[in-house]
Amino acid sequence: EKAGEIQKMDEHRIPLEELCYRFGINLEAGLTTEAAVKRNLEEGDNKLPEKERTPAWIRFLKELTNWFAIMLWIGSILCIITYIIQPYGNLPNLVLGFVLIAVILITGIITFLQAAQSEALMEGFKNMLPSVCKVLRDGKITQLPAEKLVRGDIVEVISGEKIPADLRIIKSTEMKVDNSALTGEVEPLLRSPECTHPDEPFETKNIAFFGTLCREGRGRGIVIQIGGKTVMGQIADLAATGGNQKSPLRVELDRFVLIITVIAITLGVVFFLLALLVVHYSALQCLIFGIGILVANVPEGLLACITISLAITAKKLSEKQVLVKNLEAVETLDQLHASAQTRP
Repeated sequence: EKAGEIQKMDEHRIPLEELCYRFGINLEAGLTTEAAVKRNLEEGDNKLPEKERTPAWIRFLKELTNWFAIMLWIGSILCIITYIIQPYGNLPNLVLGFVLIAVILITGIITFLQAAQSEALMEGFKNMLPSVCKVLRDGKITQLPAEKLVRGDIVEVISGEKIPADLRIIKSTEMKVDNSALTGEVEPLLRSPECTHPDEPFETKNIAFFGTLCREGRGRGIVIQIGGKTVMGQIADLAATGGNQKSPLRVELDRFVLIITVIAITLGVVFFLLALLVVHYSALQCLIFGIGILVANVPEGLLACITISLAITAKKLSEKQVLVKNLEAVETLDQLHASAQTRP
């Protein structure tokens, strides 16, 4: 959906006169201070919107209370109860109970730390906005806080400066930009007033994107989008909200846990009744026996195996400059059918 919105942008291909009319600007004088202040009040500051963050302890608690973890918590509690109610205690049951707790904590820490990397990425987006920039207003170039840019402002950028918003280039002197922060391309790309790809805003030479860096030359451009409406802002929004849906792996795990839980409880009850009614064990022995059957059906090592396997894969991907926001998403990568290529 976000990509579709970007594809529909037309500021790069419409005639310059029409763009000036749309934003109410004069190329020689820029916006008036009065018009800029009014537009700033209407559209807000040029900064990435900050979403309310869930406290770290709540996010960690969620990692310890998914369905699989709950099943292991129940198993560990039952093991400890079995140890307590037995006349002389059964040390292996106590050990197993604490091992299950350790498995839950270790896997929870691994997934929590992986999610923390995504939070760090989101914080990194904020550093892409320069503190000040050169703007043409009221017929003269002035330095203003980049946060106060509005659509229609005319901005000047020189080598070494970050692009403060999405710009349509109207003047260029051998201007080249580094798009690696946006696309991963390390080769500086030439920017010019010419619209080279009317249907491909990512490819055209007359657009410079927020957060990229001017490597060479200098240029002047009209601000066409600010803050969260920029391409980088929409990517940041996806990074912040893209993990709300359950992954296919999580759906399958929840389904598996439900099946195992039903089987474990059924077998525990059946063997409890058999021990009580057929073998004539005491009630305490029957309870211990039933709990043992129930715990035996809990796949104690499965959660650890899955988490560690996904963490290893995520680490290998990070070495290729691929950030994994959600460990469970790694499992679905083999279902992707896409080709990503850089320019030749």
